[in-house]
Amino acid sequence: MVNSREHKVALYADDILLYLSNPDFILTLLDLLKTFGAYSGYKLNIGKTQIMSFNYSPSTDWSQKAVKYLGVWLTDSPDDLYKKNFDSGRKWRAHVEKFLYKL
Repeated sequence: MVNSREHKVALYADDILLYLSNPDFILTLLDLLKTFGAYSGYKLNIGKTQIMSFNYSPSTDWSQKAVKYLGVWLTDSPDDLYKKNFDSGRKWRAHVEKFLYKL
């Protein structure tokens, strides 16, 4: 929920971001996507599929700490979100400025 608005899915081209409030629904979701694929001709690429959990510790180690979506790192904590997306940009800017100074 963001500002009392529920966000369940984000779509862009062939990239899909799905949000589940209950981790028990993961298998149901996978079955639903498989059925959708059978009717539509689309197929879920399991090799590219990633799962990230928030406020949930899975019993097996299948959850990612960060997932890259449309070039932006999504993380399970706000501090890591900033570090993953902006700290490296600062370092890159410092390298460019150093290079330009040498010109």
